Amino acid sequence: MGRLVAQQLTKSLGQNFIIDNRPGAANIIATEIVAKAPPDGYTLLIGTSSTFVTNPLIYAKLPYSEKDFEAISIISHAPLIAIQQQIADLGAEVIGTPRRKSARKSCASARSGEGS
Repeated sequence: MGRLVAQQLTKSLGQNFIIDNRPGAANIIATEIVAKAPPDGYTLLIGTSSTFVTNPLIYAKLPYSEKDFEAISIISHAPLIAIQQQIADLGAEVIGTPRRKSARKSCASARSGEGS
């Protein structure tokens, strides 16, 4: 996503944008780097809901605060869906099954704290 945004910004503004991907730690690493950068408008962060909503709820101490940032644009919407391996009667299989003690269900998420 960052590279696509950078291409469009370069095209629109006539300046080069350098992408520095810093994945991991639920986006905490990248967010800390941007929070500590000079507040001159030259360092941008593509954050997610986990960056400013989920992380503060699940981590007692973060190296940044949402007050360190100012939102400038929404660049995408990512819909979430619930799926399972086989088609089933949703009422009986998905909702009713967890009520039985012998039932086991699992859930997967893209990463810790993201979209789950």
